[in-house]
Amino acid sequence: MKKTLLALLLVMALTLLAACGEGNKEPANSNSQTTGSQGEQTTEEETDPVVEETPDAEVNEEANSDADKELFVAVVGEANNLNSFTVKMTADQTIDMDGEVMETKTVSDMDVTMKPALAFKQLTTVEAAGETQVIDSYFTEDGFFVKEPSAGVWMKLPAEMMDQVLQGVNQESLDPSAQLAQLVDYSESFAVEEKDGNYIFTLNAKGEEFNNLLSQQLGDQAAMLGGFEVNAAEYVIVVEKSSNKLISMDVFTDMKIQAEGQNLAIVSTVTTDYSNHNGIEAIELPEEALNAQEIEM
Repeated sequence: MKKTLLALLLVMALTLLAACGEGNKEPANSNSQTTGSQGEQTTEEETDPVVEETPDAEVNEEANSDADKELFVAVVGEANNLNSFTVKMTADQTIDMDGEVMETKTVSDMDVTMKPALAFKQLTTVEAAGETQVIDSYFTEDGFFVKEPSAGVWMKLPAEMMDQVLQGVNQESLDPSAQLAQLVDYSESFAVEEKDGNYIFTLNAKGEEFNNLLSQQLGDQAAMLGGFEVNAAEYVIVVEKSSNKLISMDVFTDMKIQAEGQNLAIVSTVTTDYSNHNGIEAIELPEEALNAQEIEM
């Protein structure tokens, strides 16, 4: 039961990591408070030159924020044009369950088609508790197929099990444009820089607003948790300057989760690289999977 719960929460943690990209208005509020504090100090000093320069600084800062938001909106628009892509995700996690610590590493290579319908093939390697498992899986209109690691036999998941496996995995959760669109309201909190022909957007986020945002993103899954708290999160998005194409999204999170009376502390670093933009025509099942036996419940 404990291992089952841990496996479930590991999957949920990865889902939470996707939600971590939705940002936080707190950094913007912090900047606002800092500016207000500086304004008070200026009033106390009553030095005219400083008072005259402050409005100009605020205007320039506001202009830069507007420009950054417009740039980010353009990035979202480009991501919305993605019909298919290849993604490589590496997730390093340290999970502390009531003093029992487990380190895991997950490497996943996926080809995804978003339109006309969601389909993907995925090769996942999971290292945990001194063991390594490699899982080959496909999801198409024909169902969800998994290659059993030890015997190398393809199996088809029954509808009930498929719904459980795909819980929280849908077109929106895999669609980069949907994830980025949820960040637009927080784009003013991004630090933006140009490097090696790319734009780099960085967001540091924490606090109650960020927790509430995660709760909305999780939807029904949030009800499965007794509670959660994000201690810290950093989101880094790299975009090709010449085309606004998404290159990578990296997320660091430090969070606490309560579930079924157990407390977990999860520290995660996830790197996600995108390539082969609109280069996949269709996801086709391997021939040996076409005659896969459906797993009996």
